[in-house]
Amino acid sequence: MSFQMSLYGAAEGLGPPVTWEQEHRQPLGTKAELRQSLDRLLPGLRWSESGELLFASGPFGGEEHALELSLFGGPHERLLDFSVYASPPAIRLIMSGLDLNYCCAVESCTLRDPFAAGDHWYGAAR
Repeated sequence: MSFQMSLYGAAEGLGPPVTWEQEHRQPLGTKAELRQSLDRLLPGLRWSESGELLFASGPFGGEEHALELSLFGGPHERLLDFSVYASPPAIRLIMSGLDLNYCCAVESCTLRDPFAAGDHWYGAAR
C-alpha cells in the first residue's frame, strides 16, 4: 500500500510542519538538481513538466509503475520538500540516498517512519 508523502530534512525532534511557528526545512536544491539526484537513485524515472510542476513515475522492486514523484517550484527556487507516492521500501531508498529524515503523510499531516514500516505503512506513525 502506498500513500502520498512529503519528504524533507530538518532538525530532529520536530512535529509535522503544520505545528511549526517558523520554517525548519533545509533546502534540497533546485528542481533540476533534485531531479539529477533522484535519477541517480532511481534509474528509469519518466519525467514530464507542466509549468512549475515536475512529475516523474517509475519502476521499483520489479514493479514498472511503483512510485510517483512531484517537485513543485520555479526553475531557480530552492525546494524545501517534494511529494512521493510509494511504498516504504522506495521511500527508505530515497530518504537514505538524499540524507532526509522526515516523512509526512500529505493528507493527514502525520509523521510516518518508513524505516519501521516493513514493506507496508500499517503502524508506521511516529
